[in-house]
Amino acid sequence: MNRSEIFLVFAIIAAVAIVGALAKRFNISGAIAFVIAGVVIGLIPLVPVVHIEPELVLMLLLPPLLYSAGVGMSWRGLKSSIGTISFLAIGGVIFTALGVAAVLNTVFGIDWLVGLLLGAIIAPPDAVAPMAIVKRYVLPDRLVTIIEGEGLVNDATALILIGFTIATIQGGDFSFITAVGRFLLIVVGEIAWGMIVGRLLLELRKLAQDPHVEIVLSLMTPFVAFWVPQAVGGSGVLAAVSAGVYVSWNGPRYIASATRLQGFFTWDLVTYVIQGVAFFLTGLQVRAIVASSDMGVWTQYLTVALAAGLVMIVLRFAWVFTGTFLSKLAAKKLGFDAPARWKYAAVISVTGVRGVVSLLAALAIPDVKDAAGVDSKSMILVVTLCVIIASMIGVDATLPWIVRRLGLANEGAAEAKEKRSQEIQARLDAVAGVLEELDRLDEADWTPESLAELKRKHQDRHVLYQRIQHNRDEGNAASDYPEIQLRLIEVERLQIAKLYAEQRLDDDARRRIERELDLEDTRLRHIIQGST
Repeated sequence: MNRSEIFLVFAIIAAVAIVGALAKRFNISGAIAFVIAGVVIGLIPLVPVVHIEPELVLMLLLPPLLYSAGVGMSWRGLKSSIGTISFLAIGGVIFTALGVAAVLNTVFGIDWLVGLLLGAIIAPPDAVAPMAIVKRYVLPDRLVTIIEGEGLVNDATALILIGFTIATIQGGDFSFITAVGRFLLIVVGEIAWGMIVGRLLLELRKLAQDPHVEIVLSLMTPFVAFWVPQAVGGSGVLAAVSAGVYVSWNGPRYIASATRLQGFFTWDLVTYVIQGVAFFLTGLQVRAIVASSDMGVWTQYLTVALAAGLVMIVLRFAWVFTGTFLSKLAAKKLGFDAPARWKYAAVISVTGVRGVVSLLAALAIPDVKDAAGVDSKSMILVVTLCVIIASMIGVDATLPWIVRRLGLANEGAAEAKEKRSQEIQARLDAVAGVLEELDRLDEADWTPESLAELKRKHQDRHVLYQRIQHNRDEGNAASDYPEIQLRLIEVERLQIAKLYAEQRLDDDARRRIERELDLEDTRLRHIIQGST
């Protein structure tokens, strides 16, 4: 890497920080802001054309995002929704790819295999972009789990379909039995490999007993899970996701509290920067694609993009609503009543945001020639980029209205309120257990003053949680204890700063006190965030 490339990387990260701050200031989706900023900056004449290496980006940026999403997923929610997720992530991708190919072949005369390749590239909703938009709203957990789960699984379907299509275009023979067998082998193999990697790295982290080493090992986990299946012909997507889910489910038995605290902050920063860079690079590719394409055919490309985008939307609505109807019908046949979830179907249909995986897949394909020998790669790149940008802007513009009209925000808020009540009750039960243990401790083995002080402390905590729960049950404002305590922490900070300035406190002591205040500050803000 030369100096100009190093400067470019630094400039992109700096742009992500600036755009991210502006997006938060004006309450704009970060994903949309990064893409638009990339487009605008990329079209400035003085800015150099940025050509990204798809393989490099795929191997470096995608694994941490997939792993982090897997860690954040609910294992219980994933298990309960696996049928719906599979219906969308496998059947939906294949249905959309075939539908796009059929329409493009019928309307524009595009070769069937080229159309199928393009359809496979734009069929899967992204693993990152939808959640970057959806998580701005309070939606029911099951709905969010389905959207997130689909985005994490469907890339494997699309990448395998893309590989088979390219092989067929280049002269290979397509076998349906072989395709299905390989797909099942990849799915089972990658899930198993991801779980093995997750378990192995957790064991190593437990042996390390050092937060710094453990965090380094956690940062290595997604790459170990992703790279090996990639090297042997798989996608790596399911492996990275399953490693994340496994670590999330089993991590508490292996990971120390100090490591978890540092790990949360580390991974939050890593995923924020990588997401920003990925979306920013997506926008920057407009300039590169424009520079590599003949402007004389852009009208045709944009027409194809419009048609492909409309077909993609219609097919997604058809597939999702058909699946909802069939699930309701099956439930009726089996003799139990299940909600049809038409509101969920509407939101799932709308949130089919395409993102960086589709772009990387389009950039990574070789020169593609149809039966007449016409190179179609430029057309595929233009259509893919147009679909990505249009879907991101379209979803961000329409989703708030749809959520309000369907009343899902109220349903999500009610669900969040119930979960918050369960959380407070769990805290009450945990503190009650602590008080019982304090009563059992023998004063002959422990200092009576310490036991009495700890009992007062935890009794105060129990009273605080009881008051918070009572206020919530009565519909009153939550306790203002955390806000008052935050204000007192600031007073304490000022006093420590004054003592340090007067040279009545050394540097080491000041840092220790500041760290304790920072931890307490973070704990209180976490309580406030949870209560809202």
